[in-house]
Amino acid sequence: MEAKVENTTKEVALILQEFEENPFRKFNVAFALMTIIPLLVSLYLIATRISTIQIVVGDVGLILIISLLIALGGLLIGYQIIKDVLLKLINHATKAKNCSNLKSSFIATVSHELRSPFMVLGGNVDLLLEDLNGQASDAAKNRLSVCRDTVNRMTRLVDNLLDIYKIEAGMVKLQKSPCEIVELSKKTGARGNCS
Repeated sequence: MEAKVENTTKEVALILQEFEENPFRKFNVAFALMTIIPLLVSLYLIATRISTIQIVVGDVGLILIISLLIALGGLLIGYQIIKDVLLKLINHATKAKNCSNLKSSFIATVSHELRSPFMVLGGNVDLLLEDLNGQASDAAKNRLSVCRDTVNRMTRLVDNLLDIYKIEAGMVKLQKSPCEIVELSKKTGARGNCS
């Protein structure tokens, strides 16, 4: 039970880092404002009847006591209900964040594991192409060239996955610098076959 409470506290701390400010503070302010109205009604009844003994006897006294009990009961029950809902939302958000972190870690691990075999395959295909320079038929050279191109494409895909992981993990720092937008659009258009 103690471990569960400690784990929940850690999860809440993780989520609170995602918010710019503590959501419980806004919740407490909103709930305090909601309870002011019944309390002001009670104060009004007290202020208008303060000069007479009728404030504690008869119908007015009963109404005053009932309104105060309703205000306090509503405050306690409503506060607990809304706090439970808010904690559940935070717990679900924490679980979603943990799942996202696990996914990113899995992608990074798989990408690292795939990178080595692709590099070995690419190196061996290049060596075969060099060694078979004059000894192999054109069909064999074409097949090896297709293999090399496929390995290169898969290596770029793995590198892109690793780049995405690094960006998501905050490991990439952007360096801003001025550039010529026309030149950049021409280069991008040439690569993307845009007109």
